[in-house]
Amino acid sequence: MAFLTDAGLVGRYKMSQQGRWPTEKTNIDLSHKLGECMWWLTILTERMDIDISEALEELLSNTEELLNK
Repeated sequence: MAFLTDAGLVGRYKMSQQGRWPTEKTNIDLSHKLGECMWWLTILTERMDIDISEALEELLSNTEELLNK
């Protein structure tokens, strides 16, 4: 649940950056929340016994194949 909250806050801070959500210190908060989301993804993949580097590489390879068709 904490990851989903942080991901939602990334959206809010991005909206604030664009002047669509009233928040102060937007860039500092956005950078912090993006870092937290990356941390959460690392923790979650470890707990699920998934290699995050392999998962990312597979995603990028598959996406590249789709785009080259």
